[in-house]
Amino acid sequence: MTNISGYCDNKFSEVEEVFRRNFQDGWEYEGAAFSVYHKGKCVVDLHGGYADFSSLAKWTEKTKTVVFSVTKV
Repeated sequence: MTNISGYCDNKFSEVEEVFRRNFQDGWEYEGAAFSVYHKGKCVVDLHGGYADFSSLAKWTEKTKTVVFSVTKV
């Protein structure tokens, strides 16, 4: 089971569950991070898996990556 870390406001607990299932169901097999800001406030900031699977380096809040889909309205 993949270790998920970070913050998730209780109102967004379903988002955290879906993030976890991405790993459990095989959709995400290495590592990922996901954040949501709602009305200027961070309500979800999760990360898990591996930053580098070959060395088993865990994904942390400091892992650098390419960013996709940074804004949605």
